[in-house]
Formats: sequence, C-alpha cells, structure tokens
Amino acid sequence: MENIRLLLAMGYEVHVACNFYDTSVWSKEKISEFISRMKALKVHCHQIGFSRSPGDVKSLFQSFRQMDSLVKKEGFQFVHCHTPVAAAVGRVVCHRNHMKVIYTAHGFHFYSGAPLKNWLLYYPVEWLCSWWTDVLITINREDYSRAKKGFHAGQVCYIPGVGADISRFKIKLEYQKENGKKELGVPEDALLLVSVGELNLNKNHQVVIRAIAKLNDEKIHYVIAGKGSEYGNLKNLSEELGITSQIHLLGYRNDIEKIYAASDICVFPSIREGLGLAAIEGMAAGLPLIVSDNRGAHDFAVNMKNALVCNPQSVSEFVNAIVALKDRNMRAKFGERNLVISEKFSMDKTNKKMKRIYLLCSKI
Repeated sequence: MENIRLLLAMGYEVHVACNFYDTSVWSKEKISEFISRMKALKVHCHQIGFSRSPGDVKSLFQSFRQMDSLVKKEGFQFVHCHTPVAAAVGRVVCHRNHMKVIYTAHGFHFYSGAPLKNWLLYYPVEWLCSWWTDVLITINREDYSRAKKGFHAGQVCYIPGVGADISRFKIKLEYQKENGKKELGVPEDALLLVSVGELNLNKNHQVVIRAIAKLNDEKIHYVIAGKGSEYGNLKNLSEELGITSQIHLLGYRNDIEKIYAASDICVFPSIREGLGLAAIEGMAAGLPLIVSDNRGAHDFAVNMKNALVCNPQSVSEFVNAIVALKDRNMRAKFGERNLVISEKFSMDKTNKKMKRIYLLCSKI
C-alpha cells in the first residue's frame, strides 16, 4: 500500500495486477474494501490468475498470457513485482517485452538451514530471473548478502522491510490495558501473549499453544489475530490440551494497535520469515519479544537484550521464555529497547529509500 501511495505522490499512474479471487489470506470483504480504496485513488485493478504454488502449471500459463497481454496493452514504464511465483511470471513477461522491472523479495525460500527441496526448486528460478531484473530489493541482511554475491540483477538494494507505521502503535490509547483485555475476553490479571499473522504451518502458532499447556497456568492467555488454513487445527489442538479458555483465535482484525496495547508479550514463532512486520509493530508498541531463531528475526532481535530467541521446534524453550518474561522488570526493559530499535524500520525511512529506487528505475 505504501508503494502505491508513494508512486501516486510521485505523479505516476498506478495499476495493480493480482489474483482478486484468492481468499486464502484475505477475506472477500477485505478484497472488496481494497478494490474500493483503489478506485477512490484512481488506481487501475487487473485480475490475473496468479497462484502461490509453483506446481500449478495451468495457472502459470494462464497468468503469463494475461500479464503479457496487459503489459503490451498498457506499455508500463516499469513493473514492480512481489511474491515468488507472480514475480517469476512478471519478470519473464517484462524480459519478453523489453520492460524494466523491480522485484522485492520478501524473503527467499532458500536460506541458511532451509530444506534441500527449497534450494533445488527456488534457487535456480531466482538465479535465472535475476538476469532479467533491473532492481532486486531484499528486506533482510542474509538475503542481501546472498543476492549481491550470487545473482545478476542490475542493482541489488537492501531496505529494512516494507515500512512499519510506527506512529500508529505509539498513540496513547484512551482505555487502559485492563480494559483492552476485557474487550478481548481475557481476565484483567492475565499475562497476555499476542501473535499476528496468517494461520499456516510456517507461522508455527502450535508451538506456543503447546508451551502454554505445559505451563499449566490459567493466568496465561494467548491471542492470535489472523485467518488461514490452520484455524481448525489450532482450535482442535487447544481443545485436546484442555486450554480452550486460554487460546483466543480472533480472525482478521483491523485494530491491531489496540490488541498490542492490551498485550504484555509479542510472540513471533515463525519457522521462516523474510523479516517480520508483525514483530516490528509489536516492538513499536513497546512490547518485549519471544521469537523463533529465523533469518528475518536476526535483523532486529538480540537474545537477552530485547528478545528471548527460541528454537522454533522446541516447546521447552518457549516455556522457559514465557516464564522468564513473567518478570515485569524484564518486560519493561525489553520493551523500552524495542521502542528505539523499531525506529530503524519506520515507514518514513523505507519510503525515502523506495523513492530513490523508483527514480533510479525511471532513469535506467
């Protein structure tokens, strides 16, 4: 969204091409709301049948034909791609039509410790497509180093994420933390953990649920804001472990700042992440972190300084981290440090860098 706003402010006519029929992450209501916002901004929307799966050959060919037709018709000055499969299609189309292209890699699927199949499937495609990329943007240091050494894009740039609206989470809310817990159906004296993000296996919420069950403490509650395919499994797991009353699956929410304001600890248990906007927003709200030891978290989480870092597969390490952060002083110390660290990932800073990239691409 910030890319769109920035391009409009720079005087560009903006088009958005994506799969508006895919409701795996966004609900139909949210998609309709987004389209309405685009129309209000005079942004042109195009339905392209992109699939997230590289094995969906039918969708690959369909989206290729649709994108090829679109770029021929519109004659864009440049195309900015996001997400691996759509970006691969987009870059092939742009190369075929001699069109400049930017690609933001929101975390390569190949990384230190990634499964071999990820390297075999995704690395060759990204390496090949890098030859057809004018500007490759990475959002974490590991990906930046790998792209600089092994890829062939015209320019490789590092930007610390897509930009967090820091001010949104620093606003002093009118109600107290206790009232916020009450609105969420959580006892006022509970220790409240929060995670925000799509409900899928990679987000790894189940490790936190298992840790809470092991603690056997009814005053520890966990809220998860987001929707996705794992909703039923997470609900069933909490029932099997006998902690249904402590686990709160909130679904999609547009008031995340209020949920953070009501919470005591931000938990970021993902197995793999490009960076981790949800965690950075939690930091901007002054929350301490419990994070998985993943590539994205390395850019902002330092164990025992502003976060407790856990093996993503270790329930016992999450148990120990939760116990340690029962200490109010530790929570306060980590939270104060996170307020400062989060500034590095602010929307203002990322927008300034993106503006330079767009100007660069317009001159290539």
